[in-house]
Amino acid sequence: MHNEYGTLCWCDHTAAAFRVWLRARHGSLDALNEAWGTAFWSQRYTSWEQVLPPRATQYHKNPGQTVDFHRFWGDEIIAAYCEQRDAIRAHSDRPVTTNLMLPYYLRLNLWAFARELDVVTSDQYPSETGLDSAAHVAFYADRSRSLAGGRPRLLMEQGTSTVYDGDQVLGKEPGEILRHSLGHIARGSEGALFFQWRRSRAGAETWHSAMLPHAGPDSRIFREVTQTGEAVARLGELAGSTVTAPVAVLDDPDAMWRWRCKGPRHALPDAAAVHQRPAEPPPLRAHRGFRAHRRHPRTGCRLGVPQPEDSLDEVAFTMANALLGRIHLSGRIPELEPDARALVHEAVAAYKAIRADLPQAVPSWPLGLPAWDAPWIALALRTPATTYLTAWRRPGTDATATLHLPHLRDSAARVDLLYPSVSRAVSAWMPGTAELSLTLPTVPSAVLLRITPTGPGAP
Repeated sequence: MHNEYGTLCWCDHTAAAFRVWLRARHGSLDALNEAWGTAFWSQRYTSWEQVLPPRATQYHKNPGQTVDFHRFWGDEIIAAYCEQRDAIRAHSDRPVTTNLMLPYYLRLNLWAFARELDVVTSDQYPSETGLDSAAHVAFYADRSRSLAGGRPRLLMEQGTSTVYDGDQVLGKEPGEILRHSLGHIARGSEGALFFQWRRSRAGAETWHSAMLPHAGPDSRIFREVTQTGEAVARLGELAGSTVTAPVAVLDDPDAMWRWRCKGPRHALPDAAAVHQRPAEPPPLRAHRGFRAHRRHPRTGCRLGVPQPEDSLDEVAFTMANALLGRIHLSGRIPELEPDARALVHEAVAAYKAIRADLPQAVPSWPLGLPAWDAPWIALALRTPATTYLTAWRRPGTDATATLHLPHLRDSAARVDLLYPSVSRAVSAWMPGTAELSLTLPTVPSAVLLRITPTGPGAP
């Protein structure tokens, strides 16, 4: 439904709606002045009619005003989508979705928007070619998987040969159509679609690539599209599979909006153009989350992105993803609630305590390789002296699972809970059958355990 929600408006109609939203959020003009810090530079408002969206200015914008405007605009867009979605649902039981534009449409809280979609779908248009475009694909794909929150997702739109590089449009290099499509599927997408079938001869996007270019079927683009379709058709067994992320990047839309409105480089020179569109966002390579993320695909890492609104169980569930891999944290961790922030610090401490053992460890999957909807997932890393095990329990399943660790058969062992310390996990080791009975009372939940042999001959 619709297409790439996220364009902005600063007109008088928007200003009137913004003031209504601000009244509901802050309650009074005094509370608004306090929240925005308008005493600085004598910006204090004395009537609601003086309050406007963050239009063009000759110098710095007010971060409080900018962040509130993005919050307001996100609420408006989500409400518009839900109104149309509910009208469709009144006459159809088909799933309803819209394509989220990543990563450039950062004007919304995309995680809040994604929760309203029956299936999370997104677009992908890299802004660089060559090896850098592979890093873009990884960032798009992992971010989309985070938006889906464990639900199926789909790459709804990509170009066969469209690369946005500043004020010019470049073509993709040979082989990138297949490489980008498989990159998304490898990171959890249920498929890879293109816009568009036939290249336009007129209209606003005559420059936009297509599956069938002006050169016709006897062209490199069409041949690569055909080869990509044939390759994807052979991957049917991957449908419904899951991806685990051993590394976490924290991302907070509020923090991002504040950072992006700082400094003269984000101001407009023409103060008279009060309805002029604000400066274009910096390129993707300037996005801090992207810079943190791009270090890891080169080493095979996949990243998860916990959010400030996550429950404590969800924070622990996400942080547990990183503890047997490589851990990386980004974003404004201090904006998490104190209990959630403590879980993040505890996870980092647990990782530091075991990381020296990890390079020599050998992996195993005590419950087998997980399917997309597996109710329990377990990963074990065996070292010469001990075994580390992370187990995740998803909703809709029994609280107890039996995990198989055949390398510890007939060995007495001690089971220690390493993370999170607040977990109410109950475990019992059965050496004769080499089985660990594990109970996680809450969902979703995850734990990191250490299983150390204690019998004769144990290291």
